[in-house]
Amino acid sequence: FSHTRTMHVGTFQMLLVLVGTATIVTGKMVGSDVMTLPKKGQIRYFYDDGHVDEHACGSLVVLGVGTAMTVNDYEDLASRISWNNDIVTVVSDHAPNWIAKTSHKAYADLTVALIKNLDDLIPPCKSSSPSIFIGGHSSSGMAAVMALPLLDFVPSGFIGFDPFNFNSPPSISIPAMVWGFSDTTCAVDVDKAAKAAYQ
Repeated sequence: FSHTRTMHVGTFQMLLVLVGTATIVTGKMVGSDVMTLPKKGQIRYFYDDGHVDEHACGSLVVLGVGTAMTVNDYEDLASRISWNNDIVTVVSDHAPNWIAKTSHKAYADLTVALIKNLDDLIPPCKSSSPSIFIGGHSSSGMAAVMALPLLDFVPSGFIGFDPFNFNSPPSISIPAMVWGFSDTTCAVDVDKAAKAAYQ
């Protein structure tokens, strides 16, 4: 993620909602072990333990992994999102051990299972009602957009990190913030990811 970034805010409200729900307190970053949800996928969550229990989960960010990536490849990004905030970041993989992460149905199935079992899966979120933001990197970013109609809840916003394939992006009905990287990997054409998001 050290690439030069171009930021486009689909709706600036999303940033205001996310930052507006954050309570800044410094603690130590905690990352869970990889958790497997049978027939759904894998998750790993991160949070700042400097928050008292009732304020540890003001917001929940669900970030799907990119092409050929795993839930272990986003520790730094997830920690930076949660550090000094009451934000729990969940890194999700709806297609573990598979290179392609394009299935919006699998993304929706994993995300719905996560939210339905939030109290049991993520202790810092027990008995809380966090604002929920969904999104993803590369192909999971686009899977998240396409999954919106399949969710049984309305997220507070969408966060996209170079969503692929964004040639003809669908309408995003919730506040959205999308970043595009000027360099891509995995033979991804920048015109189908970063640049396409801003046309």
